[in-house]
Amino acid sequence: MTLNRAISQTRRLLHDIGHAIEPAETQLATLDDLTDLATHLGSPKPEIKTASY
Repeated sequence: MTLNRAISQTRRLLHDIGHAIEPAETQLATLDDLTDLATHLGSPKPEIKTASY
């Protein structure tokens, strides 16, 4: 419920200042989709570090 409240408040504040949130051009269905998009946009692909014993 807290996250929904924060999103609602943020949307209300953006609306009050006249800023419209544009719909995303890309649908992200998986974490891999998000990683691929971030890499495409210039963010380095994160390295997965395994636990060592």
